[in-house]
Amino acid sequence: MKHTILLLALLFSLTSLSQNIERYTTSSAEGILLLPEGEVLGLIIRDFSELPELPVRYTYQFTPLALQDSMAVFVTRTSAYYPDLYLNDDGPKRLDSLLHQLFEKHPEIPSKNTFIGGISASGTRALRYTEYCNSGKSMYGYKMKGCFAVDPPLDLERFFQTCVKILERNHEISNIWECNLITETLLTHLEGTPSEQYDKYVDASVYSYSSPDEPQIAPYLETPIILIHEPDVEWWVENRMAASAESNMTDVSAFYVALVSQGHSDATLINTRDRGYDVNGNRKPHSWSIVNEPELIDWIKSKL
Repeated sequence: MKHTILLLALLFSLTSLSQNIERYTTSSAEGILLLPEGEVLGLIIRDFSELPELPVRYTYQFTPLALQDSMAVFVTRTSAYYPDLYLNDDGPKRLDSLLHQLFEKHPEIPSKNTFIGGISASGTRALRYTEYCNSGKSMYGYKMKGCFAVDPPLDLERFFQTCVKILERNHEISNIWECNLITETLLTHLEGTPSEQYDKYVDASVYSYSSPDEPQIAPYLETPIILIHEPDVEWWVENRMAASAESNMTDVSAFYVALVSQGHSDATLINTRDRGYDVNGNRKPHSWSIVNEPELIDWIKSKL
């Protein structure tokens, strides 16, 4: 029954809407702006590793729902490699430049009502750009009205050590390919392991459990944040041979506790259950399907 409901929702959401689309490019980034009919109340940024083909086909209902509620959606690609976790300011600078192009062309879109979010590495980038803006680094003074992140990796020291442990086990159902990619990326761009380059790992992380909370959390205190994940220990053990401490739920819950303990008054943690399925209907807690899309749109609208 769950699979049937998911497939019906998928077929419904794939129906193409009338699309008002614009392309934006710089020397190292690109974006697609989807505009609603009539007045635009704000902008939602979704940064992906690749841009969708045109016309955009909606695998999920988030974008159509946003457009129906008068929110423009800016789908961007700012990554220089995969997976890009915004380990330094290069990626945020690229996004900053794209946004400047957009707001120069559309001054009627209120830049003060800009939201950003995503799943996995895209959620990490959303939080890193929020930090970038709140640290006064945006060349144009942009700040995010709100940020949402779905099961993102946040603690790069933990992430690296998890991948090393999984590679040591070398179990046939473990995600060996991804762990090789992550360790190679971090070793290359942070120039060593966490023990060799501890400060670089802390600086490149959204949150590091082994580092003091206050300086890490300070840049996030003024921005509403919603974190969504689906803790399913059995699934990770049975399908990835991974312990709960080796999944992103560890980072997400620790980051939330740090936010609240440091006085964040508008941080939300949503733990879902039995919602995670991929587009083929297979059980997968690390999936956008864990998001209650109408509720997320309502959360965004409540911050306007």
